Amino acid sequence: MKDPAHPHRFARKWSLRSFVVKGDGRLLRRSFLLAFLLVSGGLMTSGVIELIFRYEESVTSIRLLQQEMAEGAALKIQHYIESITQQLEMVSQTPEIVTEGITDSYQFLLHKLLRVSPAITTVTLLDIKGHEKLRLSRVNMVEPNDLPDDFTDQALVQAKTGASFFGPVYFVRQSEPYMRLAVPIELFAGEVIGVLMAEINLKYIWDVISGIHVGKTGYAYVVSPEGDLIAHPDISLALQMQNLKHLSQVQGALSGRSALSMQQNLQGEDVYATHVSIPNLGWVVLVERLGHEAYGPLYASLMRLGFLLVLGIGIAGVASWQVVRRVLRPIEALRWGAEKFGAGALHHRINIETGDELQMLAETLNRMAEQLQASYANLEQQVEARTEELARSVAELEIVSQHKSRFLAHMSHELRTPLNAIVGYTELMLDNAYGEIPSEARDNLERVERSSKHLLGLINAVLDFSRIEAGRYTLSISAYSLRDLIETTVIALENAATAKRLTLTVTTPGELPIGRGDERRLAQVWFNLVGNAIIYTEAGGDIAIEAMVVEEDVFRVAVTDTGPGIAPEDQARIFEPFEQAHASPSRVQSGTGLGLAICRQIIDMHGGSIGVTSTPGQGSTFWCTFPVRMADQKER
Repeated sequence: MKDPAHPHRFARKWSLRSFVVKGDGRLLRRSFLLAFLLVSGGLMTSGVIELIFRYEESVTSIRLLQQEMAEGAALKIQHYIESITQQLEMVSQTPEIVTEGITDSYQFLLHKLLRVSPAITTVTLLDIKGHEKLRLSRVNMVEPNDLPDDFTDQALVQAKTGASFFGPVYFVRQSEPYMRLAVPIELFAGEVIGVLMAEINLKYIWDVISGIHVGKTGYAYVVSPEGDLIAHPDISLALQMQNLKHLSQVQGALSGRSALSMQQNLQGEDVYATHVSIPNLGWVVLVERLGHEAYGPLYASLMRLGFLLVLGIGIAGVASWQVVRRVLRPIEALRWGAEKFGAGALHHRINIETGDELQMLAETLNRMAEQLQASYANLEQQVEARTEELARSVAELEIVSQHKSRFLAHMSHELRTPLNAIVGYTELMLDNAYGEIPSEARDNLERVERSSKHLLGLINAVLDFSRIEAGRYTLSISAYSLRDLIETTVIALENAATAKRLTLTVTTPGELPIGRGDERRLAQVWFNLVGNAIIYTEAGGDIAIEAMVVEEDVFRVAVTDTGPGIAPEDQARIFEPFEQAHASPSRVQSGTGLGLAICRQIIDMHGGSIGVTSTPGQGSTFWCTFPVRMADQKER
């Protein structure tokens, strides 16, 4: 909207679409997201932690409940079997059987035992040698000597130790589960004279199992060590000679694993199962509960917690949006006003009336626009005047630079001609072209030759640098072999290295690609770097030259010496014109300080870079990288 009193005041209508779709308000979007993430992140973190702890507590509670029920069922079954064992022990411990043997009255006791204990279907009396003395049954015809020998032998062996014997579970008529139980008949403690055995119908355990309930759908059942179903609340299942070893929970129970996890029962339903083993018998009691009931309270709790979490995140989002929205309009107005100012529309004004720092900022920007508008009134005239003055200065500098270049070129030519003559005549005299030279004169002539060559190198360096400054330093592009360049440099400087007893090594890979660049200028770079290494390395030191290809199309050459090193503050400065590292106490600096500057210019013209890595007292490594193939020609 626009203020009637200020027709140029700037305001921009804000909308959700411009905020989300057009990409406006990046700062505000970040602020909104940050506020939303902080609030919702805290809620989600606490919610997830609560979910994890509640899940663990629920699983523990389910496990403890079912474990208690399984232990209770196992205890009841154990008591049931122990009660039958006690009944047999009471009949086997009568004085009559010890003193008089099997009498009519003793047979009456056995008949009474069969009547009062419906689970016992047959009782058999054996002597210590395994001979059958008496058998009574209320379900089958009594046939002598029809006991299995293996069972009799096992019962006798166990009875001789004075302990009861519990036989394996077997099924009669492929239906009812049975077990044989034997107790010793002792004349005195430790003196066994016979065995009283009984066949136990295990279907009566149903009375114990059917009374165990865990919630609405939980139940218990018993399996033998072989996985045969002994007792189940559904008695029809127990009478079908079912083997449950294919169920994973039964396998885990028989193997001793106690993990509580989702399994499937005989009906294919998902259940949670726990188990407890019954001592002496080897049976396992399993308690199963349908998963939807076992985890019903947990799922309901998680749903409530999830709903509250989503509700909290929604409230956090709405609250964050409202907070951000209150600052969105003024900040958008500030941003668009600043853009108008930056575009040169200094007559616009930002209208914000929030009574806070945003309004103060808008007023400050408006005052700044007014001052800039007033300043720009005469700025163009000042710029034009300064531009003309600068143009004159540039023209004068160009003239001065041209004069300097011509002067340096002329002087270098004038100086190099006599210097070359001096070097030539000196070499002729040293070669005895004019007769034999005395040793004292030869030493002086050699000094003249070295000084002349050194001076000639300095003049050439100054001339090269002046060409670079004048923009007339031209590269001659051609194919070259980097390996040959390095070997040529080493051969040229080998005598100087040998004179100082320096070890000069070259390391290159088996194959180096053919490069494209200015072969002569690159040779100048290696000559300068290796020459500096020889100069600055003390006698007996080492110099290593390494060349390789990095990143497939870039050469890298490094020259490493064992010299005094370069201080960190000098490492960048030495590549500037007329700069050198501080001299060490053991040697005097020489040269103009242009060698490394020229090297940097040559490498730059090849599209590469140069640098140094050094530690004072540990030597230096000068390295440079440049493309294997460069453009046809460049000038500097």
